[in-house]
Amino acid sequence: MALITNRVIAKNEIKKNILLLGDSFTYGHGCSDRVYYWDPKTQKHIGNNKDLVLGPSEFCWGRLIDNTFPGLKSINLSAPGKDNISCMIDTLVAYNDHYKDEKIDAVIFSMTFDDRQQIAGHHGFLKPTHDSETQGRPIDYFKDYHNMASWSPLWDLKTWSNVHDLPKGYTQALELYTNYLYSPEWGAKLCHVSLYGVYGWAQNVGAKFYWAAPCASFAHASPYIDPTMKSLQLAHITDHLGIYDQNNQTGAIYRCPDGHANNLGHSVYFQQVIRPIMENL
Repeated sequence: MALITNRVIAKNEIKKNILLLGDSFTYGHGCSDRVYYWDPKTQKHIGNNKDLVLGPSEFCWGRLIDNTFPGLKSINLSAPGKDNISCMIDTLVAYNDHYKDEKIDAVIFSMTFDDRQQIAGHHGFLKPTHDSETQGRPIDYFKDYHNMASWSPLWDLKTWSNVHDLPKGYTQALELYTNYLYSPEWGAKLCHVSLYGVYGWAQNVGAKFYWAAPCASFAHASPYIDPTMKSLQLAHITDHLGIYDQNNQTGAIYRCPDGHANNLGHSVYFQQVIRPIMENL
């Protein structure tokens, strides 16, 4: 038996807290209750951007932890467009402000691409310039996203320019900057700092640590990631489902029109990757 807040409860009622960090693929952007993207065919937005500030989807793989394991509770700090450094910072802030008195038993850090700026240059993941594109948040909310808040991986610079009233020459300037001045190593170094920063914090609070990154084989082969860290790596949802693999026909059934994972994709990822980890906590 254990005594918690002056109430005697059975040990199997004590919940273990699982901290989840990530971007839209952890948040559940693309699930049936979190649909919002630009459709280049109809030249219209599909869904409601306000749904993306309601909290993680009820169908995301994190929520499935709660629904499947009564003894576990997920704390999902993910958000669409969140970069790796922001995940690390949010972990420290959230813990100090809200969870310092609770034990964090495990951390799953589902990372985004190493190099957000390079992706921004090639796919048009630019900073929102209108209130309608900020999900109800002030423009200043995005100041730490380095002009890389992304809502759809299918957008390109031409499409974005046609839809948004960007300053004259902005698109060309970004392309030139990305192609000739920006170093991809910056993004990779930020990724490694974030990974080891969250890992060190997890060790400090006594939590188990797991992580995943897109293009897992490249991350696993990185000389900057030591063998211990590699042993803690999980398959990323995009790799596991083959969402972006043009030769994988199965991946299409897990993919939304905007490239995110749908309800089925989150369910399959949970059952095959996340559930085995949770069963052994």
